[in-house]
Amino acid sequence: MKLSISQNENISLGMREDHIIIASHRRSGTQLTIDLILNNFDIYSNAKPYLSLAGLQKNIHKKEFENQFISNLKDKPRVIKSHAHANHSDYYSNNETILHIANYLFKNCKIIYVYRDGRDVLNSLYYYYNKLYPERNAINFSQFINMKNDLDDDTFSKNLNRVEYWYYHLNGWLQKNNILFLSYEQILKDYYGCFLKIREYLAINPNSKIIDVRISQHSTQSNNKAKHTSILYRKGLIGDYQNIFSREDYNVFEKYTNNLLNKLGYN
Repeated sequence: MKLSISQNENISLGMREDHIIIASHRRSGTQLTIDLILNNFDIYSNAKPYLSLAGLQKNIHKKEFENQFISNLKDKPRVIKSHAHANHSDYYSNNETILHIANYLFKNCKIIYVYRDGRDVLNSLYYYYNKLYPERNAINFSQFINMKNDLDDDTFSKNLNRVEYWYYHLNGWLQKNNILFLSYEQILKDYYGCFLKIREYLAINPNSKIIDVRISQHSTQSNNKAKHTSILYRKGLIGDYQNIFSREDYNVFEKYTNNLLNKLGYN
């Protein structure tokens, strides 16, 4: 059912504009970025937990969930997670209410887009899928990256494989303005520098003491003062793709990504 203009206005009436959206392709450091913000900026940590637009999509048939989500957007500044590609109006077009909420948020709120070396993204995504869907273990990595992308495939018209979709996602966002772009690798290697970029972009005061939420690359232990939202954490290593990529896989990746990694400063 299509909402009337007045119904749409009622949904967004009183909705705050000081939320922060963390957007990314899956397995790109989303939770690490969310944890950095929640642990270091009281204005957002006082409104835990973060909100997920994917969660709203899954529960939109539950009126109570929808009402609570909208109420949360009017209550306090929130961190909002999204895996939408850059054409977010298409991404959320299946439901009029979600589309209106998303359009309001992406128009009025600040956005941090976090990206990661696409080879590590695909490596992580492969093992993530194998854990969630054990029946797929018969598919090897080469088959996995060449198969038709099934992430959000009803939100765009192109027939893309998994490598192409990673490129489509990141390259689309890179065309947008007034967004803070951070890489997963930057956060791990220069945590304080990324913290300063976030502070400057948000233009708000952080907590008096910086909490480092990074998880060691050699251990699953982390700063015991940090609170983590990470789900299904695996390794998080930089360059772990080298343990699974074949020469043919490298060729496939290079074929579909238009030298994007080099443009972003990756080797």
